[in-house]
Amino acid sequence: GALAEGFAPHSNTLERQHGLAGATLTLRFSDGATQRCRFTDEQTLEWGERRGIAYRATSIRPGVLFIDFLDPA
Repeated sequence: GALAEGFAPHSNTLERQHGLAGATLTLRFSDGATQRCRFTDEQTLEWGERRGIAYRATSIRPGVLFIDFLDPA
């Protein structure tokens, strides 16, 4: 269907970016909560204690990455 066509290789999706493997981000929220995100390799991350979550990193402009994944909570 249309959704599959939108994600097809020939569509105008952004190229996958690499280089996050081994990096860790700590997100700090306005309520004081924190969340750790560790990129285990070029396709999977850890979100807090949850592991093996698939992600896709793209660059929306030089120096700015968009990380796409589904929160397993």
